[in-house]
Amino acid sequence: MKTYNKKRCVSLLTMNLVALMFVWTTTATAREASNYPVCGNAMPTGTDTMCVLTPTEYESKLYQIALCTKDPMLGDTLDKASCSTVYSDTAGTIFDPTKLMSGAEQLSGTITRPVNGSYGFAYAIADKKVTTQVKMEVTQEYGKGTWYSTDTSVMTNVAANAAAFTDDFKNWSNAAGTCDPEYINVVTSLGHLDAYLLTESLSKATAYESVLHKSGLYMQDTCKDVAKIIGVQTNDVPTVITDKTKTLNLAFQITDTGGLLIDLNRDGLPNVGYAGTWLGVFSTTLED
Repeated sequence: MKTYNKKRCVSLLTMNLVALMFVWTTTATAREASNYPVCGNAMPTGTDTMCVLTPTEYESKLYQIALCTKDPMLGDTLDKASCSTVYSDTAGTIFDPTKLMSGAEQLSGTITRPVNGSYGFAYAIADKKVTTQVKMEVTQEYGKGTWYSTDTSVMTNVAANAAAFTDDFKNWSNAAGTCDPEYINVVTSLGHLDAYLLTESLSKATAYESVLHKSGLYMQDTCKDVAKIIGVQTNDVPTVITDKTKTLNLAFQITDTGGLLIDLNRDGLPNVGYAGTWLGVFSTTLED
């Protein structure tokens, strides 16, 4: 089990605000936090050779969002007994937060009004695959210039080869030869976030296997049979739904979290890109 305890401030100015209206005929417009440092103009030095940045493209598939009165992932399988679903799409809907923010894209799906109550927890189920494109401006003399992701996630300084890559979240273990489906206690200004790798049956994926990374550069320790990711957010201030609640608003953040770069050679240059994480913020609007 991997535990993190580094605070990251969340600002609504960096988020995409979307209202989930409590109207059954309405389509939904509707999004992880990381403890790595934010990328500058050179990769971090020392023991930390990873950093996060804002991607130029970020595309994910969303299946379900729910509010809960208890933590639904205390056991090995998702427990929905205390939860009220507010958004669902069985097939999953692909979305890009930047397009949602501009109003150019909407999520199709079913909107359900949560029952009245005080909800200290929320979860979102998403696909394990995320399509991302990143770039980094390097100012040091060695490798100076713009570095781009390619379709294999290997970074290049050839602009013509710039492309998005599709990444799988398959393991959160740092120990060789092991699977860890839990990424827990990511502290935010709102509370904390726990993420889990799930099988199709919505149980934690705990079986281990080793596969060649798509970059072809190294073998990758993975959790077997990962189908989806669930993020469970514990909020210091609960979301309260009453008869006077008109809308439930959800903010998505990918700024300085949606992309991850790794310096394998420790030379100050990014070598491989990964999809980063997102964080959701709930608020409500009351009737006049």
